[in-house]
Amino acid sequence: MKQQGITDISPILISSKSAQDLPSDAGGKIRNLQRLIQANYPVPPTLFLPSQVYFYFIRQNSLQHHITSFANIDVDAVRWEEIWDAALALRNLFLRHPFPNEIARPLLNTIYGQFGSAPLAIRSCAQHEDSTFSHAGMHDSILHVSGEIDILKAVQQVWASLWTDRAILYRKEMNLDAKTSGMGVIIQPMFYGQTSGVLFTKDPTDESRFTIEAISGNASEVVDDNNDTERVSLNRETGKLITRKRPESVHHNTISDPLLPELYKLGMEVEQLLAAPQDIEWTVTDNEINILQSRPITTFAHPDDRGWDADDKRPWYVSLTRSHSNLTTLRKRIEREILPEMSAESDAMKKINLVNLTCEELKKELAHRKERLDYWREVYWHELIPFAHTVRQFGVLYNNVITPDDPFEFTILLTGQHLLAIERNTMLKKLAEMVRNNKQLENDLKQGILPDNHEYTTLLDTYMERFGDLSCGTSWCEEGPWGIIRLTLRNTPEPTHPTPEKQPVHLEEIFLQSVPPKQREFARDVLELARVGYRLRDDDNLYLGKIQARYNEAFTIAKDCIPDLQHEQVEARQHTPKGLYWGDEQSASKRNINLNGWAAANGIALGKARVITTPDDLFYFQKGEVLVCDALDPNMTFVVPMASAIVERRGGMLVHGAIIAREYGIPCVTGIPEVTARIHTGDDLVVDGFRGVVTIETGKKKTRQAVQVKNVLGGELETCCARPMTGFFRRGSCETTSYDRGSHVVCAIMTNEFLEFTLSQGNDLISPSKEMGFPGLVAGDRWCLCASRWEEARQAGVAPPVILEATNEAALRNLQREALQQHEAPKNDKA
Repeated sequence: MKQQGITDISPILISSKSAQDLPSDAGGKIRNLQRLIQANYPVPPTLFLPSQVYFYFIRQNSLQHHITSFANIDVDAVRWEEIWDAALALRNLFLRHPFPNEIARPLLNTIYGQFGSAPLAIRSCAQHEDSTFSHAGMHDSILHVSGEIDILKAVQQVWASLWTDRAILYRKEMNLDAKTSGMGVIIQPMFYGQTSGVLFTKDPTDESRFTIEAISGNASEVVDDNNDTERVSLNRETGKLITRKRPESVHHNTISDPLLPELYKLGMEVEQLLAAPQDIEWTVTDNEINILQSRPITTFAHPDDRGWDADDKRPWYVSLTRSHSNLTTLRKRIEREILPEMSAESDAMKKINLVNLTCEELKKELAHRKERLDYWREVYWHELIPFAHTVRQFGVLYNNVITPDDPFEFTILLTGQHLLAIERNTMLKKLAEMVRNNKQLENDLKQGILPDNHEYTTLLDTYMERFGDLSCGTSWCEEGPWGIIRLTLRNTPEPTHPTPEKQPVHLEEIFLQSVPPKQREFARDVLELARVGYRLRDDDNLYLGKIQARYNEAFTIAKDCIPDLQHEQVEARQHTPKGLYWGDEQSASKRNINLNGWAAANGIALGKARVITTPDDLFYFQKGEVLVCDALDPNMTFVVPMASAIVERRGGMLVHGAIIAREYGIPCVTGIPEVTARIHTGDDLVVDGFRGVVTIETGKKKTRQAVQVKNVLGGELETCCARPMTGFFRRGSCETTSYDRGSHVVCAIMTNEFLEFTLSQGNDLISPSKEMGFPGLVAGDRWCLCASRWEEARQAGVAPPVILEATNEAALRNLQREALQQHEAPKNDKA
């Protein structure tokens, strides 16, 4: 594209008196408005910011390579979470980069000159938007915008919406190209109407009708599905009334009888002017109908009963985006109806003694359970999965307000919920502790003896009753209680819980104080709803898993008397996600040393790989191993407390592996293609959850495991500091490994003199770095320093005090014990 000068990118005023030509790449939305204005239809005063300004912003902030990477996503190879995560990260880049003053000032001057200080509607206008392909819902419009900072931020949000997750799915139809596609922006003063709505000159679901939806108030309430609307259908040919449907709470007509023919007449005239059926957003102010925007209706869909075309699931994906009011209603239905009904239905099935049924009765019961399983799967996809949009909604709001370095910082405020998986794992931990503290019990269990009238047996019965059918993947329950018993014999360790760099309470306070006072209550609601959605994102699979288990139980028994089932697999195995192999040979790709994926949970861990490809693999999981799988189902997470890290093929911040890893404070890397074939059980792995990299150690380069090590005094190495969380592995102690090239082994107490000195030497320990999981240090903090840095400071006379009990004996390879002892911290400072 030709380089544009600053003089070429000024806002354009669209008016009936102005005949200024629009740029050749101006989108259909602004061209439609221009034609309506020039034809003297009532349209709000309109400014158009051409796409050249977008390209100037991209060039000035060097964003092109980020956009190209996102635009090249293979949507057939990734999951919806991955697409959304990538879009959120790119959107945050747009918001974090400065708006160049040389284009900001002329834009603001023009806006204030034309509209004064009126609140604004700032709308998207991509090149092909509202032309041959309808882009409704693909890009963003920001309403009620006031103040210079918010105006510029809203423009950046609209620019970023060129590359939404939804747009990427439809990039071919939209002719999206990373290098040439740009985003124009339409700016109008807000019109606050008495009655508003949308009208379709040809109803997309019934082409013989002209349909109007309206509410009392602003049109955005209709478009965003925030309120129930009055819906009126007219005969498209004659304009005669066919049906009128009001919300139950409304007792009078929203659209007056005189207004109906005016809207019909206006719609048909605009359709004729723009030469296509139109979707028109309108509002009535001072008894005049104002057209806010008009777009062509290009698709008249005939979806199946699930709401999407059988060969195109993208409309379902777009449907995941829900309004806040819709999500609030959906929460009530999920918590009050769906989950209780699923649980009750599973319990009712569990009471049926399948063994006593005849073959004919068993066949009918199996068919019934299959029908119920299919029904609940539909509910899961149409109501439970869309509820995850609560997290998306909060993520966007948080990033709008805070614009953090890390686009996923908002997830800190979502952790710590009461997850069923955590409750189950806590119970499993108690069982393991009983075994660990009772040698006789341990010996009995190893010999296959389950003692009667023992607290272990009682707790095990409770565990199996509540979670037994959820302990082996999606109904992987082939071992029954003995699979669980085998796990409790493996000395389940205490999980590590690193202290977040920012505490949730403090972060929540910062977030809410950053929201304008009038919107603060709404922000609280969005956060609360997101926390529920985050919890249910993990729990809902457990409820569905119970229904799955009931079907599988019947299937297993029915195979003995129904010949047609002899060669079929149990349902769970038929629906195993891509990449989980069941006894077949895996065609491994070339094994790379470094595997790149998503940094889904912070931390660094070392351990041997345990690749989960069959149900039995879970029961051989060893303490400290790295859990490697295709897709971590919530029903599999009972082994997570024993894991040092999680590595998963599926990508994204909201996959279950990422959620459970953040709860337990262990690193997680997701989104590595063919990971169960590229990593083998027993491989030595280094999992870097800060950068999203997993390293397979091969040949001579083997990591020395950071097990119990000694300090420089010869005793057991003590913790250096947990706040801030220090150490190469961010476990709080100065453990080391061959990968720790700096040898972070000296536990020192920071001083202002040392921090200033090391900064002058090019080693900045003051500034935070989210990418490296580094909080930034102040005087008084304890930190595992590199041995060479400490020696450098000692020679300069500014060595910080050392806590010898927490300094790794590995420091003696480079430092003299006497030198460390001379700088030992006073006892009071060690407390």
